Amino acid sequence: MDYETWIARERRIRQRILTNSPLFVHKRYRVCRHCAELCLCHEARCPNCDGSAIEEQPLADGEVFAAARYRCRFRFDHLAGKEP
Repeated sequence: MDYETWIARERRIRQRILTNSPLFVHKRYRVCRHCAELCLCHEARCPNCDGSAIEEQPLADGEVFAAARYRCRFRFDHLAGKEP
């Protein structure tokens, strides 16, 4: 699967999780300090840059739906043992 097809599906899934979870009723989200990627609550490392500097930040709804907040490049490059 190519990256563009995969990330389009991944963005829809991640947005749905973030906007429907009771954990995010206060509109505070986990954001990577290095690359500004939105992270899910169970992710200890950023799916985009593999950094561990994740902190909670308040975000407007528009930011949660911004495609640029979901890149997951590191995760895609390492799916099923694939090397970058």
